[in-house]
Amino acid sequence: MRNKRDIYCEYHFWEDFFEMEDGISRNRDKRKIWDAFHDFLSNNNLLFDIPIQTIKSESPGGVRINELLQEKGGANIKFVPKEFLHIEKLSNSDDARLNSVFLTTMDTPSCENISERYGIIVLNLSMIFSASHVFVETKVPFDRTNGQNWSYLMDLKAKCPSISCCNSLVIVDRYLFSDKNNDVFQTNLKPIFEAILPQQLANDIEFTICIIAESQECQIEEKLLEFEELVKVLRPKLKFKLNIFNSWLHDRSILTNNIMLLSGAGFDVIGMENTPMKFTTTSLCFPYLQFNRSDNDTYLTWINNVLKRERRCRSYQVNYWGDKEIKHHLLDYYYIEPVNSINKTYNAKLSMPLIGFSNTSNQPKYVIGRFHKLIGNKGFVIQEQNGFRQQVRSIREGEVIEDGDIVEYNLSWEQRSNASSGKFWVANDVHLLNNS
Repeated sequence: MRNKRDIYCEYHFWEDFFEMEDGISRNRDKRKIWDAFHDFLSNNNLLFDIPIQTIKSESPGGVRINELLQEKGGANIKFVPKEFLHIEKLSNSDDARLNSVFLTTMDTPSCENISERYGIIVLNLSMIFSASHVFVETKVPFDRTNGQNWSYLMDLKAKCPSISCCNSLVIVDRYLFSDKNNDVFQTNLKPIFEAILPQQLANDIEFTICIIAESQECQIEEKLLEFEELVKVLRPKLKFKLNIFNSWLHDRSILTNNIMLLSGAGFDVIGMENTPMKFTTTSLCFPYLQFNRSDNDTYLTWINNVLKRERRCRSYQVNYWGDKEIKHHLLDYYYIEPVNSINKTYNAKLSMPLIGFSNTSNQPKYVIGRFHKLIGNKGFVIQEQNGFRQQVRSIREGEVIEDGDIVEYNLSWEQRSNASSGKFWVANDVHLLNNS
């Protein structure tokens, strides 16, 4: 699964950002935001609108480019002047770009207009420093005495970037369709949708909705119609596709391509009098942009778990309903088709810490996994496709790989020192996954 976002960055923005570093060194609040945004730039995929030959190596931006090229060996940095995206050309099939962030020197009204029309984050330099809500997690407790409800989301909707800046939505709540709160749509989903849903998207881009919830089969069509009607009433101009998957995860979340909203007690907490029926604490964040990087991991974990449930539900009107075509900008972007790396005939060594195979093809195959660093050696990788573990024998020259990075590697076999032990599989030429 992908673990980075693509950042389309106009090089003038990049230079302006690094030129201002010295000037804000004594402003603690601005410096904190500058550092957080610098981490965001340094830890994701950068695509620039100029050729590398035109960069002035002595400028603040040029110095940082060279540092990143040395640190990462060129990984996750591309100079694509000819292919640099014109946002107005975004289409419904552009899942990668519909999950990207765009950094520009355009004025703020233009940035806001594009964000609203395409459901993507578009920022200029001044917007970064006026968007403090993006860098911190918003936590709000609900209980019977404080009267708090979903109205706080409207304040976040009014900020820039808005929480309604999105083109896809995932709702995970096992009990969303239960009968405990018959008015869940009006008292909970309606105010949440009022805050999160865009009015409409440009270029016939469809807003994609995925719901993971348990329901009796006899009730699912009724719930589906209720859901569709709610969206149509709130956003009559919004073109959308909806799938409901009859499955469940333990905790509850709402994800878009730009935010994560969590509620421990679910999204049916507000009763008829617009007050909480039970206690919970909700939290909302913009993943990747937070001071706290653990939110990134939480966001990716949620996406991964949802993908596992969604991929198991592929029988139309048996375990999923709504549009027969399963299409989702967010989930389709992060999902990577497993590589059929080997013709699997497993032996009894499957239970061993380092997996061994017998009677398998010895032709090397590139597969995807997650790197885990160990003290004193190169570490090991956990294969994405099946969770098997392989020792790392070699890392590609120039690659800087951190613990937890998603990598691609050559899955090849070695003979154990004890000939009777047969072959076992190892990871060679480990390198960061190129998600372009």
